[in-house]
Amino acid sequence: MSYSREQLKESFDMVCNPDDWRAPIKKIIPVDDLDVTINAIMFFAGTQVNTRYLKNDLCEVSSVGYRNGPCGP
Repeated sequence: MSYSREQLKESFDMVCNPDDWRAPIKKIIPVDDLDVTINAIMFFAGTQVNTRYLKNDLCEVSSVGYRNGPCGP
């Protein structure tokens, strides 16, 4: 599915560290938000996303973050 930049930013803002968006990411989200969240992390952080399914239609997403990925310094 294709998402607008605004949709991606909204999703990324929900999972990134608000004080340091380049930091590693680890957040629990609803499974329904998984696709847009993966796309948002890949777009803004430039990294792959690890997922772990939990109970109650939740999923943990994690990423090394922009700083530790191929786009970072």
